[in-house]
Amino acid sequence: MNLTKISAPLPPANLSKVKISILETECAKALDDLKNKHAKGRDYGTPTISPMASVRSKAGYPGPFQEEALKFVAWEDQCQIKAYQILDDVLSGKRQPPASTDAFLAELPTLVW
Repeated sequence: MNLTKISAPLPPANLSKVKISILETECAKALDDLKNKHAKGRDYGTPTISPMASVRSKAGYPGPFQEEALKFVAWEDQCQIKAYQILDDVLSGKRQPPASTDAFLAELPTLVW
């Protein structure tokens, strides 16, 4: 997930570019880990394909896993939108960054299979 696509004003004075970069990197990793955790919990993935990639691959094909995969992909999109919103709000000075990756994840939508 590349959170640097959002163009926004310079960050608030109390946030350095280094802190913003660390925030983006840590939150992106936490979100990817969460996606993989959810997908792996439903037995998606192989030794060579990540759980998140495996569940995504089922969304485009009719079959017994398509409905579940579509729910995952829709949730994944909602998470991406929220993550970009959080980053944009931080960069524009509307809010402080999440206190931790756990705080960031708590702001994301819940996956309902």
